[in-house]
Amino acid sequence: MEREMQSLIDNKTWKLVELRKDQTVIDSKWVYKLKDNPAGDEAGIFKARLVARGFTHEKRVDYNEVFSLVAKYATIRLVCALAATISLVINQMNVVTAFLYGYLEEEIYMRQPIGFEVKGHERPDIALAMGKMSKYMSNLGKVHLEAVKWILRYLKNTVDYGLLFNGLLDNAKSLFGYVDVDYRQDLDKSRSITGYVFTLGGGSISWGSILQKCVAQSTIEAEYVAATEAAKEAIWLDRLIMEMGLT
Repeated sequence: MEREMQSLIDNKTWKLVELRKDQTVIDSKWVYKLKDNPAGDEAGIFKARLVARGFTHEKRVDYNEVFSLVAKYATIRLVCALAATISLVINQMNVVTAFLYGYLEEEIYMRQPIGFEVKGHERPDIALAMGKMSKYMSNLGKVHLEAVKWILRYLKNTVDYGLLFNGLLDNAKSLFGYVDVDYRQDLDKSRSITGYVFTLGGGSISWGSILQKCVAQSTIEAEYVAATEAAKEAIWLDRLIMEMGLT
């Protein structure tokens, strides 16, 4: 953690000030993660990140909106697919502690981290299963834990699966979309589940498995709702491709 703290200090992430009595202050915590070693060694790399516990703030009192400027995975997959279809070269780069280079317009007061006082995966084949299991995260039962074990077993046996984009296909430069609906098969709320996937260059770039917000009274109504959800994603993807000037 000493190295991470030194990065925070070197980038002048904060400055120490005297705390006013009427000022709202948030705490912080360390988040730890074991990452794979790029060198291929069996030993992993221990990573630590200091995060602010912003959930202690109250909406419309301490803040008005939440915004995080990050790239959607669909955008990354779209760029990879376009590179394959029109023979582009992709260069990969890494920015050390990239999250420290952003600038805040607001003033946020956070307590110093304890111990350092100065005296930040997706797979279409499991989208439906993950969507169902995520609903019970706050109150898992035995049947849910068994389902999670099945998902983990599946992932263990398909660890080498991935997305393949082929620019040599006849329709490689065409964006295809597929949508379907599972009519009122959600046993908890009797709602339908929308499923869609968009492909470019023969590979999936965007997908979703979404529980519809309304209770459809017919299969036609459920299909219209599903088509609307897929159309919104298609419009966003098409606009992104146009902004890249690749239409």
